[in-house]
Amino acid sequence: MTSPASRAGTRRARLTALDVTRSAAILGMIAVHVGGDLINRTTGLWHLLGQASGYAAGLFAVVAGVGISIGLPARFEDQQQERRAVVAMLLRGAVLFVLGLLVEPLSGGVLTILCVYGALFPLAVLARRLPAAGLAALGGLLLVAWPVVSLLIRRDLGPHGPLEVKIDDLFTDPGGVLRTLFLDGMYPVPTWLSLVLIAWAAHRAGWLQPGRTRELAWAATTLGLLGFAGSRIAQALFQPQPAVLADLLRLGYSPRYAQLELWHSYGVPASQIWQALLIPARHSGTPFELLRILAVAAAIYLAATWLLRTPSAPAIVWLGMPGRIALTLYVTHLLLLISFDWAWLDAGNPAVAATAVVVVLWTLAFALGWWLRNERGPIESLVHTVSRPWQWSRPTPA
Repeated sequence: MTSPASRAGTRRARLTALDVTRSAAILGMIAVHVGGDLINRTTGLWHLLGQASGYAAGLFAVVAGVGISIGLPARFEDQQQERRAVVAMLLRGAVLFVLGLLVEPLSGGVLTILCVYGALFPLAVLARRLPAAGLAALGGLLLVAWPVVSLLIRRDLGPHGPLEVKIDDLFTDPGGVLRTLFLDGMYPVPTWLSLVLIAWAAHRAGWLQPGRTRELAWAATTLGLLGFAGSRIAQALFQPQPAVLADLLRLGYSPRYAQLELWHSYGVPASQIWQALLIPARHSGTPFELLRILAVAAAIYLAATWLLRTPSAPAIVWLGMPGRIALTLYVTHLLLLISFDWAWLDAGNPAVAATAVVVVLWTLAFALGWWLRNERGPIESLVHTVSRPWQWSRPTPA
């Protein structure tokens, strides 16, 4: 039987590895946003900055799945505890959704994920009583089947809708809001829900325990083979790239832009022919892209877990500091970007200038994380407080 101290140490190690994974997400997102649309270039520093595109947003969904699993455990002590956990999840989702609506006008053209992130929490409540195998099966079904279902639906809907939810659309076009959230926005809810459910299943099954790294390593290897090697095999067998490029040119894309769209899309594959589902383009939501995201997330978590057992453990704890205040950093970096209006992109060598800005923002992220290392960030505190109404008023001591 493990001692309380041992259990506490295991929990700290698991949370630190989770913080490191979340740090990779927020730092990657900062790098992608600093470069703007120019990260789609395929050479030099732009290519380096663009490596996090797609993966960063996906890591947020994976970490959200683990957070949901912690907040909605398989068993509760009593019904009151379960009701409070459900209320906390619903309110957390509502706060994040509203925050996304408020941040969007201030984002300066950056496509924000907060509304979709918030929508994931109430959907997760519906699945709270599924066992780990059920969560994994549902997540796997969404991962494989939803891209096909989405493609069939979108073929009948006509032109692509808005990429993100805006406040005005809630009142003027509620149907369009649902379409943005669930079909062809930048972050379609079912796509990201598949990542949430699979990560939730891994946590509920105990695969994120430091002593269960073998199972997680096998899973990461399998996911990596399916996502990376599998996509190469599918492309060799079916040759989807020429067909997709031809379709994009038929739709009026220039040859250069069609080539860019082939590997970096906006929420769904740029082309509505079935071959597009075989290309693991960034932000395309294809099964191969989602498998790659899961493999990368598992690899980062495993690396952090392993390094926490070595003399370098203090440095790994430090690496997780931005992840503890990821929401605060997310909103803060958007405000900084719009305040400076991407001025570095007008520099003589914009790629070098953008890289310097990334380094500065990362340094600020670690500094703020260190300063708040024993506290929640201001936005994390807001979400925590609002999602627990039973703690708003405490009885006055006699």
